[in-house]
Amino acid sequence: MGKCLLAIIIAEFKNIFLNKNVISVMIIGPLVYCFFYPQPYVKEVLTNVSIGVLDQDNSTMSRELIRNVNATKTVNVTTMVNSMSQAEHLLKTRQITGILVIPLRFEQKILRGESSPIAFYGDASYILIYNNVATTLSSVVAAMGSKISVERQIVQGIDPAVAQGGSQPFITNMIGLFNPQSGYATYVLPPVFILILHQLLFIGILLTTFSSKDKTATLFASFTTVTSSWLQSLLFIVGKIFTFLSVYLVMLSFYLTMVIKWYDIPNLADYSDILLFIFIFLCTTITFAIALSSFMKRAEDPFLLMVPISILLFFSSGISWPKELIPSAITFIAHLFPAVPSMIAFVKIAEMGAPLALVLPEMYNLLLLFIIYFIIALYCYHRQFKRLQHRSHP
Repeated sequence: MGKCLLAIIIAEFKNIFLNKNVISVMIIGPLVYCFFYPQPYVKEVLTNVSIGVLDQDNSTMSRELIRNVNATKTVNVTTMVNSMSQAEHLLKTRQITGILVIPLRFEQKILRGESSPIAFYGDASYILIYNNVATTLSSVVAAMGSKISVERQIVQGIDPAVAQGGSQPFITNMIGLFNPQSGYATYVLPPVFILILHQLLFIGILLTTFSSKDKTATLFASFTTVTSSWLQSLLFIVGKIFTFLSVYLVMLSFYLTMVIKWYDIPNLADYSDILLFIFIFLCTTITFAIALSSFMKRAEDPFLLMVPISILLFFSSGISWPKELIPSAITFIAHLFPAVPSMIAFVKIAEMGAPLALVLPEMYNLLLLFIIYFIIALYCYHRQFKRLQHRSHP
């Protein structure tokens, strides 16, 4: 039995490394993804976003406001426009992402103690840029308004300390946990890396299955010492799991060491916890692919299934969109794919430093899927080998 298992493992390694299509998907694919996919997010945080300013007041106070806005890291005032039509043209041609309008008699109203609202017209089709610029402008305006309020109270004879305390009764100190730079790469790359590896491993396993059907039948015929189709099925599945687990343990180790450190993504995971998670994730994904391979007839079927559905899996995981807003039926279906609980568990373990006790629901989800797909794969291989037995012994 040991020789049969070794023969299966050797055959599977050959199916991987002697097939150009499989190598391109399982080996070259992850390397290409890890280099090219993160490039748009390398800078992490938006800086120097170009906006235009329409200063209809042209006063000392309006110029001070413009200087304060331009002094921030997020916003860069690149254009002073003379009319709204000019601003609209620059906005439509995307030379700027927004226009700040300071109204006429801005300074005069403020000196009178009246409010003088300013307007910001931003390109909300870039929601990330729009939100960052709008937040920055609100902070600058609030800080300037507080300063004016303090100065007005001091002129009225109020003690400066009292005036300062009245304008700022409390100070908010915003601390971003688990994402020190508040960057998009730190937020999106770790779960996407898990999704990518899940997708490529799934497709690679199905490609090897389609390309080695004849070899599998030949290998089955050579098993003279193992006659039970159930035992043969078990040996084939265990051999496949060992082979693909060996290959992708190396690939995931590369991602978790070189790639994560290269892009300076926080990793708070305990190594024993992350190794156990990786082991369960890979075993579940492999059995998932083996089970589904029995229901696919063409080599392009795994691409037609996994490529379109990957983005749906990412959104339904609740990482990029609140889980409470996702219909429960979609959430249930999504958790039938190993990628979804794996992404959630990986974010908790690696980025948040959570112990295994806090990811038990996701780990139980993966273990349950492993058992279900293992049984399905075992039954499907049993039927396949039973048919081969009838053909060889009519």
